[in-house]
Amino acid sequence: MDAKAKETVGKDHAPSFFLNQFKQVIDMIPGHVYWLDRDGKLLGCNNAMVKAFGAKDKSELIGKTAKGVLSDDEYDTITAINNRIIDEGVIVIKEEPATLHDGRVVIFLSNKGPLYNQAGEIDGVIGISVDITARKELEQQVITLKAKEAANKAKSEFIANMSHDLRTPLSGMIGMAEIMTLDPSHLNVDNVNDFHESSKRLLTLFNQVLEYINTDKFEHIKQQAVFSVRKILDDLQDLFKPAQKLRNIAVITDVADNTPDFLFGYATAVHRVILNLFSNAMKFTEQGSIHIFVDYDGKGPDRGLLKISVQDTGVGIPAEAKDKIFDCFERVLPAYENNKPGAGLGLSIVKRSLEKVNGSIDLISTPGEGSTFICEIPVDVANGDIPEELSSYVSAEHESDTLVGRTTDASALTQKHVHQSDQQSALLVEDDPVAAKVATIILEEFGLHVDHVGSGEAALQQANEQAYDIVFMDIGLPGIDGLETTRQLREHYTMPIVALTGHAKLDATTHESVGLTELLQKPITNDKAGKVLKQYLDDSCTLEVSTEDDDVINLSYGTSLVGGRNELAQEVLGDFVAEIPERIEQLNNYFSKGSNDDLLKLLHFLKGGSSYCGVPRLQEAIIKAHDALKQNESVVDIKSLLDIVLENMHLVADTYQKRFSE
Repeated sequence: MDAKAKETVGKDHAPSFFLNQFKQVIDMIPGHVYWLDRDGKLLGCNNAMVKAFGAKDKSELIGKTAKGVLSDDEYDTITAINNRIIDEGVIVIKEEPATLHDGRVVIFLSNKGPLYNQAGEIDGVIGISVDITARKELEQQVITLKAKEAANKAKSEFIANMSHDLRTPLSGMIGMAEIMTLDPSHLNVDNVNDFHESSKRLLTLFNQVLEYINTDKFEHIKQQAVFSVRKILDDLQDLFKPAQKLRNIAVITDVADNTPDFLFGYATAVHRVILNLFSNAMKFTEQGSIHIFVDYDGKGPDRGLLKISVQDTGVGIPAEAKDKIFDCFERVLPAYENNKPGAGLGLSIVKRSLEKVNGSIDLISTPGEGSTFICEIPVDVANGDIPEELSSYVSAEHESDTLVGRTTDASALTQKHVHQSDQQSALLVEDDPVAAKVATIILEEFGLHVDHVGSGEAALQQANEQAYDIVFMDIGLPGIDGLETTRQLREHYTMPIVALTGHAKLDATTHESVGLTELLQKPITNDKAGKVLKQYLDDSCTLEVSTEDDDVINLSYGTSLVGGRNELAQEVLGDFVAEIPERIEQLNNYFSKGSNDDLLKLLHFLKGGSSYCGVPRLQEAIIKAHDALKQNESVVDIKSLLDIVLENMHLVADTYQKRFSE
């Protein structure tokens, strides 16, 4: 063939050659490439699509629609998209689910556009679809992981908050109970009231958790009834007054004139929303006012929206926290940082209650100026007979809810004492009145003079006015917290500073970096205080005990065995000594009879009793005789050991008579 013929053949075969190359390129594309006519019939595709739909070759698919291959819903959705492309000439990028021949449901990211003919008319659809199922699964895993991380974080913060909020009242209750039990002089009305206040605070916390659980049960609030929002506010006023008086905060309630006197709807939800929003406002408002305003927005002759707004002049909420505060267990600051009690559930309860009744809530807040919560609840105007007695929806369990934010002014907590110059002194920084009272009584019993302040600012001022041998510092303080107060004290003072914390754990690096000497978990007890004082102060700071201690009677040791209570130690010792004559007679009797079992039981009994009495020499003799008899030695073999026991029992009785008889 000459050159001219070859050139002619090349020109004739060029379109076919390039078409084949184009088909090879399409078949090499890992995604699905396809083109359809106006009726959705397949005109062509690549090998990836043939394989995905389980066909042997393209001929099994060409000329057919996806009907019967995809599910009906999938087919209808894809057909609607394709028709829109043909009708409007638009390009559509969309995620599309598809069921393959093996039953797997996969997600395709499809990029489709109009298919034009030689005349420039839209003749169908051309598309490329890429399987992104693996990517979507990975995205879901990431979302799930983030959700788990968020849930774990919320759970950890909840546990930390609950640890603090449970320990604080429990510490007061345990400490006050210990004081009143071991020293009857402290069993008085004031201390019993403090115990009662701590128990109410604990009950309030449990009530809030239970109320949150109940919001899962729609039956708890779904009963609709005729109610008067004015009556609900009037009834709640009785709850507001104690907190209002205690905190010296003005509480203003106002109902717009256009609000119907009687409404029909979810009265329980209305009450719950107002109560929780007020309690939240009271907790974070130190001065100023709380304004509760109710309005009505009519949406027809008998329907409308009840609008409730609660405005306070409190600390406000930063922008980054506005989204999360409605989530369960979430707080702007942990309880151990701002010492505001609560489980972080109040606003979550409000939101969930509103969701149950198709209501809504919005927030406007400026840090340092206050917050306004605005709620809308759909209601009907009550028609027909109105019940003479309307439920107040206020139960006794809510009485203490409004006092959750109760605190005492730091200046009122500051106690000044004049004390002798040779008396060691402690500065107690604690804003909880009950915990402060317990700690003060315990420390004073160790001979310390105790000055008590209720805030970090007051602590800095007090330390500037007077030197202290040791400082006990609560971590969760109003204003500057215990860590910052310690850091500032360390700039000028070197005395031991012991942290008092109800938090589950405190980072060791953090407490060391600010200069804390020791961490003491609440509640403070005689044992804990004694160990700390013994470690960081000299021996002059001890409980008052006899100076005649020896190995016959060591009352100091006996006192340490009963929580540092000197009077109790003497009482336990006295009871033990009173039984010595009887025990001596029993020992002699069992020995003379050769009764191993009875003697072993008696020695075991004396072993236990002597271990609490501060009689170390007698205790040691009893243990030796008991262990020897227990090892199957005969009564005769341990006679010398029994003689030592009897000798020391006589010695303890004689020594007790000399030291403690009047």
